[in-house]
Amino acid sequence: MSPQVLFNQFAYSERLKRGGFSEEQARASAEALGEAFSETVATKADLEKTETALRSDVQRLEAKVEAESRRLDAKIDLFKAELRAGIAKGNKEVIRWVLAINAASAGLLFTAMKLFK
Repeated sequence: MSPQVLFNQFAYSERLKRGGFSEEQARASAEALGEAFSETVATKADLEKTETALRSDVQRLEAKVEAESRRLDAKIDLFKAELRAGIAKGNKEVIRWVLAINAASAGLLFTAMKLFK
């Protein structure tokens, strides 16, 4: 934080009145300037400190995003492997059924041929 500026509104107002300002003008000007001085202003050091903190936060977030991305990639790879294994198992089952149906059809065909001879 920047240091506060010490400002004597009364002395400033008196100086303005001696310079020709009315009482009301001098008081309004002193109050406005007093408010302006009482507000904190960021210094270059404040901005650098904030920038450093932001960079640190961004780096931490980037690391988290990278770690989460790697975790999700691993999960996707595992899911792909399980899906491929399931498809392969399903393909084997289909082939078994097709072979069984063909064998049964061949058996029925032979039986039918013997019966109709």
